[in-house]
Amino acid sequence: VRAFKEPAAKIFVDKYFSQATEATAMEMLANVRVAFEDHLMNLEWMDNETRAHAIEKLEAMRFEVGYPEGWPETAKWQPLELTGGFFADMETIALQRSERSRERVFEKPDRNKWTHAATTVNAYYSRAKNALFIPAGILQAPFFDADFPPARNYGGIGAILGHEMTHGFDDNGRKYDAEGRRLNWWDERTDGRFDRRADCMAKQFSEYTVSGDKHVNGNLTLGENIADSGGLRMAYYAFLSQQPDAENLDKRAFFLSY
Repeated sequence: VRAFKEPAAKIFVDKYFSQATEATAMEMLANVRVAFEDHLMNLEWMDNETRAHAIEKLEAMRFEVGYPEGWPETAKWQPLELTGGFFADMETIALQRSERSRERVFEKPDRNKWTHAATTVNAYYSRAKNALFIPAGILQAPFFDADFPPARNYGGIGAILGHEMTHGFDDNGRKYDAEGRRLNWWDERTDGRFDRRADCMAKQFSEYTVSGDKHVNGNLTLGENIADSGGLRMAYYAFLSQQPDAENLDKRAFFLSY
């Protein structure tokens, strides 16, 4: 399965990934993006020019849900003669895969290329592509189900979607523009305000300890801490925007799902 991860992923997608799942996930992404934009519009410490660039980047962010539009050819499989011996077959597959990788050196980069299989139980954001990739593998229980109540979905996969979206604006993601180019689009004063707030979060996490007295290095975990905090907040705002009459029981379900 590891050697033929794309063919195996296609079998998984064809059997377990539905159009209803894809549609619900895309709707949730759109709602989280709206909540994110509303939040940007109300950031008092951000100047208007930087805000405009941030909104441009957010609106340009591409969402890839479930599986690649075109299943990638990861190796040139002809001729592919397998002997049935594990080591020999893995060596043959590795050689074919290496040949295909060398050929790509002379090809135009594919901005739609996935770096993880559709079966991956994870999601990720690409700074260079300004894109979110949400594999089919994570769009299943307990994170998500099209039949789950909104509170459970937004507290589960919604927070993950918000987490990845926030990576576009964390301590590293913010250094890239809407087209994935490494470019400083921040006003100097706003840049300083961001750093001071990020430093506050880094200090907070540096106070936490693991395995007794070993302190977390908040500067090393900063990107993930920002994404966790922002993702949960944006998912919660998106949930409330869709469920304005949510009762305390629904709100509790959101956080329990998280």
